[in-house]
Amino acid sequence: MLRIYKVKAQASKNTLKIRGYPGIIIKKSFLQSLKRFSCKVISKEALCKTCSNAESCAYASVASPNSKLKPFIIEPLVVSKRKGIIFNLIVLGKALSYEYQIIASLLNMELLGAKMKIESIKCHDPAEKKSMSVFNEVKGYTPSQRLHKSVDILKVFMKRAKALTSKRPSSITLTFKTPTRIIANGKLYFTPPLDAIISLTSSRYANLAKTFAIGGQLDSNKIEQTLKLIKEISMIATCNVRKLTLDIKRSSSITTLRFMTGSVTYSLAPPKDIKAFQLALTILLIGKLIHVGEMTTAGCGKYSVELAY
Repeated sequence: MLRIYKVKAQASKNTLKIRGYPGIIIKKSFLQSLKRFSCKVISKEALCKTCSNAESCAYASVASPNSKLKPFIIEPLVVSKRKGIIFNLIVLGKALSYEYQIIASLLNMELLGAKMKIESIKCHDPAEKKSMSVFNEVKGYTPSQRLHKSVDILKVFMKRAKALTSKRPSSITLTFKTPTRIIANGKLYFTPPLDAIISLTSSRYANLAKTFAIGGQLDSNKIEQTLKLIKEISMIATCNVRKLTLDIKRSSSITTLRFMTGSVTYSLAPPKDIKAFQLALTILLIGKLIHVGEMTTAGCGKYSVELAY
């Protein structure tokens, strides 16, 4: 289970100071606000893993500072003087129980030292295809609990994958909409093979499902069969990608990393195992929501999927 919170904020003079990919600074601002609102420990040296409040703390649960795996994703949509700042906050599984703390943290976010003026927050459940307003300037905060019930997104997207394969697709196009960094088997890819995307996404989903209960578990034997099938039937047909670099601040140093955006089209031979192919498509559809590759919590690795028949 997961929800997408679409946040719209007014522009400020600080909006124009954002340089580079905005997902990084929006993520940092959100986590800082969440810590200010939730953390009961004043000391900056305190660690969540040794804190007695960690089990009931929204910051410890959502920020997961002791793990690289985190139950949220920031998706920057618009950053401009005219339209302001619009971004999605995708909240996964167990972290949804902290919705109040998450909304309060969004309302108190500071961007480059200036408090953001939030106009509205809308909540969308992609599994049930339902939406509602959880915050506006007139009514304030409205909990989305009545919108939510526990839904196994693996089953939901498996049904959608079956519907999409009622006819055999001849190709599949992945368009990477945000900076994407794919490393598989120790190699950095700018034109990643389809099986590498599916392998990384299935691994990410399996870890999120196990840790945060976002959906059912994947069968490792079926995944192995699926990856073997995709490797046999898929081939890169066209590639239209752009390489780019981002300066990432880590501790006291800055590291320059290479990413890519753009589209890759894969031609598909007729699959011998239709169920394995449907599982591959299921994983790709889930990956549209949970992203793929490195720095996914900052919105990197967002892609769309298009089938041609």
